[in-house]
Amino acid sequence: MRHNKATNKVIGTCGLHGFSDNGNSCEVGCLLNSSYWRQGYMSEALSLLFSHARSLGIKELYADIDEGNFRSQALFNKLDFKAKNGQFQRLL
Repeated sequence: MRHNKATNKVIGTCGLHGFSDNGNSCEVGCLLNSSYWRQGYMSEALSLLFSHARSLGIKELYADIDEGNFRSQALFNKLDFKAKNGQFQRLL
């Protein structure tokens, strides 16, 4: 994820990993430089990532978010993830 094409500065990352054996589900991970929080960058990047996951045949996404990470919890709630069994999950 880049903020400015002119500077080519990397401000964060997001991706899919931990794919299930049948390829129907995987984990979502993301990191963003705190200078860029609350500006919509990660919501936009994750929305694009979810579209890509859907094109791969992924039916369910999950995120393992630390109990005290309220900003990430709020972000994933906003993106229609639901807390379940200690993880956040979403159907595509």
